[in-house]
Amino acid sequence: MTGESRDTARREAGRARIEALRRQVQERELDVLLVLGTGRHHFIGANHAWWLSGLRNLGRDAAVLLPSDGEPVLVTAPSWDEGRARRRSWVEDVVAVDDFATGLADVIRTRGWRGARAAVAGAATASPEVTNALPALFDAAAADGDDAVLAVASTHDAYAISCIERAVEIAEAGYRHLCEIARPGMKEFELAAECDGHMRELGADDNFLLISASQHNLAVHAPTDRELSVGDIILGEISPSVDGQFAQICRSAIIGEPDERQLSAYEVLREGYQAGLEACRPGVPVKEVARVINDLISARGYAKYCKPPYMRTRGHAMGLGTLAPADISDRSEVVLAPGMAFVLHPNQYTPEAGYFLCGDQVVITQDGARALSSAVPSLDAISGAVVA
Repeated sequence: MTGESRDTARREAGRARIEALRRQVQERELDVLLVLGTGRHHFIGANHAWWLSGLRNLGRDAAVLLPSDGEPVLVTAPSWDEGRARRRSWVEDVVAVDDFATGLADVIRTRGWRGARAAVAGAATASPEVTNALPALFDAAAADGDDAVLAVASTHDAYAISCIERAVEIAEAGYRHLCEIARPGMKEFELAAECDGHMRELGADDNFLLISASQHNLAVHAPTDRELSVGDIILGEISPSVDGQFAQICRSAIIGEPDERQLSAYEVLREGYQAGLEACRPGVPVKEVARVINDLISARGYAKYCKPPYMRTRGHAMGLGTLAPADISDRSEVVLAPGMAFVLHPNQYTPEAGYFLCGDQVVITQDGARALSSAVPSLDAISGAVVA
């Protein structure tokens, strides 16, 4: 896809999101929906305004006002970012201000929405200034509009899936780069920096990246100044984003050759991942996917380790519009639907070999699930040559 065709697809997807969400506004008999966004962009935090407007805001807050009839309005800060906002957003009516809370109130007043039947989505992530201003924005108390956004954004459109697919390609390239350059004597943070830079060169606009190593890992964590050694198992939780849409792969590699104990332990997790993938299909409760994985790993003798602190969940979503289906756990009440996307990862500790990462990004299709990586995760071997 060329840059021009990608931009066209992006803007068409944006307009489709607006019209789909407008139908939710009309069904709820609202006059206007205020969709708030945040400047805290992270891979497990939704940013409703970015999803609806196409703009990654520079200030702490952004908002889209979507009426039941008529064009939406994007309110963003600071004022000097107006040019970029107009270029990036598919919302044509852009108001850029310096004092966001005051500017938002002014837009609502001048557009005649103070007395509207209104709802607010994204209030939980707003700044304290906006949170404090919300009660006075409309004459009557605004309803909770989060469910309206969830109804549209919980299943990804074709453009969002294309971004996730590209992010997975970048993540795989980042992991291949890790395997090519990791050597004894290199520090964890040096390896992480090299991989992060490589992925950003390939087009990642952000990256949640955990890279750590040990002879017997207890968990994955942020990189430190620890030097890599022969026999280390490197863990990589690699999560780049493309146009704000994150994806994740979870990989494990050993410097040297893995022994039978390590291979056996990793194979249990790989089997758990495969069983979970086969269980993923529309109409299946998330808790059933988690149960399938936990039952398989428990049957291999690791029942004690299929719970915290040895593991957290069997996967999770990464949001821009919403975080559906959220955690892949036995506590979830979510039912899978076509278009949902998440990382499926039976990551956990085993007493014989330590903690391993094993997981891939998947998308729910009409009749099953599709893993987006080009290869199934494996315990990979890296040369033990020492850095000169």
